[in-house]
Amino acid sequence: MVFLEKILCIYFCKCVTSNNIDAPDQKSNASITDDEIVAECFLFFAAGYDTSATTLSYAAYELARQPDIQEKIRQEIKKVLEKYNNKMTYDGLGELVYAEKVIYETLRKYPLVPTISRVCTKAYKVPGSDLTIDKGTVVKISAMGLHMDAEYYRNPEVFNPDRFDGDGDIKKPDFTFLPFGEGPRICIALIVLQRTQNFQFIKT
Repeated sequence: MVFLEKILCIYFCKCVTSNNIDAPDQKSNASITDDEIVAECFLFFAAGYDTSATTLSYAAYELARQPDIQEKIRQEIKKVLEKYNNKMTYDGLGELVYAEKVIYETLRKYPLVPTISRVCTKAYKVPGSDLTIDKGTVVKISAMGLHMDAEYYRNPEVFNPDRFDGDGDIKKPDFTFLPFGEGPRICIALIVLQRTQNFQFIKT
């Protein structure tokens, strides 16, 4: 655990020091203390548990309501376990394709952060309109609104993991699936996950 905490702290420091995006209240001499970094690392663990538990609770709720989907995911897990001698391995997790779709559909229907806030860092004229968003304006983005919009998701009130097939039921534009946010302020857990793929952990 200590090793993982160190990785997170080091990576968080790099994220903070390499962030060149101007914020309205940013000061040229701003710095971050070790205590603040440790506090952020603690938040990673706390937020990581709560968000995972909530998502799995909603997934269990939907699976209980739809036995056909539950059976499909059960058969997939059973098949993968048989392939890997009844043990869930890292490679085996990668083969749980339908299970991943179930999680994505859960996050679509029950986004953990239904509204995302961003602060405009410079005046921006919205293309095709007379609207200009002034610097410092707080912009609210409704992830829930996008996820439940029939323009992007056919029958949005229906729990349908197959909408996340490669083809999908609709060709969705970018930024219409926002369970983790988007852009430079995207959920840092995704970045940490991508970076940990570069590590190989061995017994000593």
